[in-house]
Amino acid sequence: MSFLDDLFYNEIGDGMSMGVSIAVNLEKVYRNEHIKRNHLKVNRSSNTIKMIFLEYWDTFRHQFSHRIIRPEIDKNIDAFLKCGSYANGYLFYSCPNCHKYHISAFTCKSRFCPSCAHKYRDSRALAMSNKCVESEYRHIVFTIPEELRLYFLINRNLLNLLFKAVNQVFKFILKNKYKKYFSQGFNHGFMCALHTFGRDLKWNPHIHCLMSEILIDKSGKAVKYSYFHYASLRKSFMKCLLDLLYKEINTKAFYQLKCYLYKYKDNGFYVYAPKIQLDSFKHNQVKSLVEYVTRYASHPPMSEARITDVNYETDTVSYYYDPHEDDHIEDDQLKRGRQFVSESVFTFIGKLITHIPPTKFHTIRYYGFFSNRSTIPTDKISKLFNNSYLYKIKKLLRWRHRIIHFFNYDPILCDCGFLMEIDYESCYFP
Repeated sequence: MSFLDDLFYNEIGDGMSMGVSIAVNLEKVYRNEHIKRNHLKVNRSSNTIKMIFLEYWDTFRHQFSHRIIRPEIDKNIDAFLKCGSYANGYLFYSCPNCHKYHISAFTCKSRFCPSCAHKYRDSRALAMSNKCVESEYRHIVFTIPEELRLYFLINRNLLNLLFKAVNQVFKFILKNKYKKYFSQGFNHGFMCALHTFGRDLKWNPHIHCLMSEILIDKSGKAVKYSYFHYASLRKSFMKCLLDLLYKEINTKAFYQLKCYLYKYKDNGFYVYAPKIQLDSFKHNQVKSLVEYVTRYASHPPMSEARITDVNYETDTVSYYYDPHEDDHIEDDQLKRGRQFVSESVFTFIGKLITHIPPTKFHTIRYYGFFSNRSTIPTDKISKLFNNSYLYKIKKLLRWRHRIIHFFNYDPILCDCGFLMEIDYESCYFP
């Protein structure tokens, strides 16, 4: 185990707040300094979302002011552009041996910021993993037809109806397909996450659901719950969602659209819920599936790693995405393959800001025995993840440990071999 791994797993360095200083082997210090310098901003790629917004946001805001009709857009972009600015506050660390220092600026905490969104993703994944009980799980995706997407784009409050429709679908299945257990007070448990984007960044709201394949009653007894009739899922979701939408959009035009969808979508809306998904995970299949879904549920619309080029002369950005359709095709010759896009930076910015969620809007919600309001005692069921695993994930939310884990260097290891200590008198808290 390396020194940095030792720092991450064994709390070395956490004693610094108590005035404990640790001298480190100079060879390890040299390696730490070398990696640290390679990660300086001047050595990083300029193809970042922040660089694009710093260069073009003012122009976009002036030329496309009609696109910025929601207050949360300005709020999130302003915070994002100031992320890491010392004016927003910072922590001050100084070396007890040579008095060199390190300043760590506060981050913006915006879900739009790629850096902060990754930490948000991990914190949400921790919260979801902490609730998971020992059982099989099913990953179910509820999508809507293209004809309905514009309504959700214009009125973001309608996004709540997607969660409500999914909840109604599973209540219907429990009440009608599991009548015996429903009458005895058994309840299901599932988590829902809203994505408003596809991999190509287009507006495509859909729900990712992680369903536990057990039912639990108030005594803590659990029974199997693994049968999901796909046709029933599709048709029930279509009916529930269209009925909820019609109550909100009671117009002749929407009624005609509703009739049209019933006529031409006779199989219901598309719902993806294959049991065979577990086969794609080689080790510890259930845990691997849950880990994948919990992290996928909160990921930002765009990973900066997908940006291949930004041309500041032609004002274009190039990136790639792997189509969802290829995920379910085994024959490589039938796949569309990786798609490369080159478009105006203003088109790119417009796509990104579309997916900024409304203020205080919860994109992840819990239902059944996973809900905080549930009276069903899940503590009597074994947890899927043990406390040591959850502790490591929780520890990874700390800024220092995230840098050690992702970049392989310690930001507060001084080049003299001592760990820096926090100096609260020199810190700045606005």
